[in-house]
Amino acid sequence: MKLETVTAGALPRLKQYSEFCYDKSVSIILEPAGDSFKFLQGTFVFNPKFSAYYESKNWEHWCATGTLRTTVLQHYHSYCESYHTQRFATLVGKLHEIDRFSYPDSNIGRGLCSIIPDLIAAEYPLRILTGAMKRMASTTNKGTWHRLRPAAAAAYGRIKRLFRSNDVPTTKHHQMERTHRQNP
Repeated sequence: MKLETVTAGALPRLKQYSEFCYDKSVSIILEPAGDSFKFLQGTFVFNPKFSAYYESKNWEHWCATGTLRTTVLQHYHSYCESYHTQRFATLVGKLHEIDRFSYPDSNIGRGLCSIIPDLIAAEYPLRILTGAMKRMASTTNKGTWHRLRPAAAAAYGRIKRLFRSNDVPTTKHHQMERTHRQNP
C-alpha cells in the first residue's frame, strides 16, 4: 500500500476529528506529505526502506549556527548527592533512548553524534560518555556501542574545539570570562 493512499484515506477522518473533537477555534495543520516524518526526537523514513534515527532537539540548529537553542540536559556539576552516579545514569538513559529510536543499528552513531554538543555544553566529561557506552554494550549485547567508542571520543574532541573556537560559553566561569573581556 502506498503512503499517498493511506494519506488520502485519512484526510476525511482528520476533517471529522478536527470538527467534532476540538473547539471550533482550533484547527489541525497537516504536516507536509513525504517519505519521512519527525516524531518526538526521532525521524522515521519509509522510502526506499524503513529506517529510524534519533536526533537531538539542538542538532539542526547547532549544525546551522554553531550554537545550542535550548538546554536539554541538566548540567553535570549541578547539585545532587552523587553527581557522578546520577549523571552517569542520566546519560545511560539517554543512550537507551537513542538505541530504541535507531533502526537499523547502524543509525545509532548518528543519534549519538547529535547529543555530543549537548553533553559538552553541560560539561559531561568524555570518560562519562565512554563509560556509559561501555555499559550499553554490555546491557544491550550490541557490539555497535563498543565499536562507536573511538569515533565518539574523536567527535567529542573535535566538537569541543569548535565550541572553543566559536567562543560558545559552556560554563558559568566561561560566561563570566567572556563578559569581562567584552566589558573591561
